[in-house]
Amino acid sequence: PTVASCPRDNILMDGRGLVWEAPSCVLPDCYDPVPPGYQFNADGWSCSEGFFGSAERSCGTDRNCEKEIMLIGCQQLQPCRIPVASERCRYDYSSCRSTLDGNTCEIRCLSPFYTSAQVGQARCPAGNVNPEQELEVILLPNCEAVCDRFPPPGYQALSPSRWQCADGYLGSAEVSCTIMEVDGSCISSSTFSGCSERRPCASPRDKAAGCIYELQGCETIDAGSTSCEIGCKHPYRGSSAVATCPDNNTDPLRQADVMLPECVVKAPCPDPESGVPAAYRYSGNVLSPVACAPGYHGEALRQCVAKPLPDSNNTCFAEGNFSGCEPIQPCLAPSIVSTDCELEHDCPESMPPGLSCEIRCRKPLIGDPAVVRCPGNNTQPMKVADWTPPRCRCPNPQMIPPGYQPGAGDDWTCLAGFVGKARKVCPCGGEASMLMGCNAPIICGAAGFTDTDMRNGYVGGELRFGPSTIAGRIDEDGVYRYQVFWADDCGVLLSSQPEPILSLPPRTIGGLSMNLWPNGCCKTDVYIAALAPLQLPGDARTLVVQVLTSSGPAPDALVVPLVDESYQDTVTSPPKGTVGKASSCALNVLVFGFLWLRW
Repeated sequence: PTVASCPRDNILMDGRGLVWEAPSCVLPDCYDPVPPGYQFNADGWSCSEGFFGSAERSCGTDRNCEKEIMLIGCQQLQPCRIPVASERCRYDYSSCRSTLDGNTCEIRCLSPFYTSAQVGQARCPAGNVNPEQELEVILLPNCEAVCDRFPPPGYQALSPSRWQCADGYLGSAEVSCTIMEVDGSCISSSTFSGCSERRPCASPRDKAAGCIYELQGCETIDAGSTSCEIGCKHPYRGSSAVATCPDNNTDPLRQADVMLPECVVKAPCPDPESGVPAAYRYSGNVLSPVACAPGYHGEALRQCVAKPLPDSNNTCFAEGNFSGCEPIQPCLAPSIVSTDCELEHDCPESMPPGLSCEIRCRKPLIGDPAVVRCPGNNTQPMKVADWTPPRCRCPNPQMIPPGYQPGAGDDWTCLAGFVGKARKVCPCGGEASMLMGCNAPIICGAAGFTDTDMRNGYVGGELRFGPSTIAGRIDEDGVYRYQVFWADDCGVLLSSQPEPILSLPPRTIGGLSMNLWPNGCCKTDVYIAALAPLQLPGDARTLVVQVLTSSGPAPDALVVPLVDESYQDTVTSPPKGTVGKASSCALNVLVFGFLWLRW
């Protein structure tokens, strides 16, 4: 027992301040009935037979707080299960159904499906208390399947395990026994293979069909037989052959092996009942007795051939057969349309045999005409007449326009002072060839020269002129510089003053500029050249503005009137116009006129 006390200074209520310790209480020995699986002996408590584990004893109370003995630690031994993957149609585990606690059992082959002199073994682990534990297989017997042998035709047993092909069969006999489980039952089946019946070959009658061959003893040809003979049937003549069937033939559809003899129908033989065909005639020549009739062409041939009698497929008669001659046909003219730029012809669309015509180079092209000919012996209905296209070329023009000169071979080039790329052109259907591409640049116009130096015999001021034109279009392509020279009243440069008095580069540096001359019009003041005061040469009456190209000066130039303004009098020069080597000078013209000059 223990003592509980309440402190003098306890301020807690409801007995919570009580000081005490719980007494040590134990149950005395109890003698209730012992549960199954336990036994008591001199060594104390242990597991009884059929149980496994380590027995432990204790006392407890039941729900009525009565003393009760408690034993734990022993479990009942359990037999092992037969393995799930046990091939139950092969192995017999019947002696293993109650094996437990380290014991072994025998595994045998399942009769009557398998047999073996060997016995296998399985074991249940010692102390097994798990009812789901599978047997441990130590050794499986070597089982041989056993089937009821009911062989199909062609198989013969030498022993229970040895078989051969029966007489009349070929191959290597193979027999297998298969055991399987079907709907929970084991069944056995035997499989025989490898032996094929020796068969006769099919008759070669399909190969030798018709009235050419005659067959004897060929209805059935046994394997290894050579009884089938094939010869030529009247009216054919030739050698004979033998059809054979291989000794090891097992294919009932195989035809007999045979190399058919060569059979021919030899002369003489009569012509067809309808007579000689219209395309043939007899020539009277012994070596070539037949020929093609007029209107036909080819290599005429007459042969004796066999033809079946009416209402018969296997009886023939000999008759002459003609071949090789075809009707002579017209040719088609070459396909050249009327709009072709290179060739033309007047050939008919259908050309009779032997006819010829010409195909010519179409103007302005030149070249030797080609001959188109339909062969006199043509037999092809859609044949195009034989021809070789003529070699046509573009000739040089008879009149060479200014600005062109011959180059290497058939090429042309632009003369010095001309711009562009020369090319020779033959217009489709034109009358003559022409040269194109070379143009002489010339200034489109000038606003004129204004002399601001009032001294007599001196000039100075501004010269205003427009850009270059090429083929009537404002264009400075190819222009290198603009140069101004002294000239006489006819626009001829002064020999005493060969150097230019002014030189200006083009503003576009070659090409077009819509900003300088909108819509391509000629602005006569695009260039304003300031001429410093110079003494006027005695015979100078005009200024010449010339275009300088990369190949030299242009052949045409612009002549600008020159007026020496002074306090005394006024000198005038000819009006605007074209002058040069082939031009003449016109005097007594209006003041401030212009003249274009060609050198």
